[in-house]
Amino acid sequence: MERLIRDFFEWSNLYLAIPLGLIGFLVAIFQIVQAKRAADRAEVKAGEAKTAAEAAKFAAESARSQFKTMSVTVLLPQLRSLEDAVERAIQDQNLTLLLHLLQDWRWHASACRQYLDESIEAEAKAMTDIQKSVTAVTDLKPKLLAFKGETDWVQATGRVRKTITGVTANLGALTAQNTVKEPK
Repeated sequence: MERLIRDFFEWSNLYLAIPLGLIGFLVAIFQIVQAKRAADRAEVKAGEAKTAAEAAKFAAESARSQFKTMSVTVLLPQLRSLEDAVERAIQDQNLTLLLHLLQDWRWHASACRQYLDESIEAEAKAMTDIQKSVTAVTDLKPKLLAFKGETDWVQATGRVRKTITGVTANLGALTAQNTVKEPK
């Protein structure tokens, strides 16, 4: 049974990357369409705006905000999936898979961090949490190679697991908060 579960996660890790990439591509196209709509709305607002500069600033801020929110929203399920897969790899003591998943976490979390705005308090906290998780993963990777049969994987990976859970919880709340706001 354990082998079946491990095979399933290895298979899904290998073969779901392309469909997730395609989904990401489709989301990017959706974001472009949404940005175009935001630009169109901004054009309507431009007639009401005092200057063309104000209209351009509004359009840019609106498109940027919408793109940022959508990007974080798209990355969150990937981060949650990675969180679950990391937990399973730790439980199964699968070193190869765990190393791969931790590398994926670093990449996706760092990408997500780029979409956040440090001038907004809640997003600045999320950025700090992401950086803590990336640092914890970076610190753990060389230690993983020294794990022996008697190593307590759950305890040895506690800091990484805690920081990853903190990131997904914080981003979940932040995403929910941003998606319920009325468009300007």
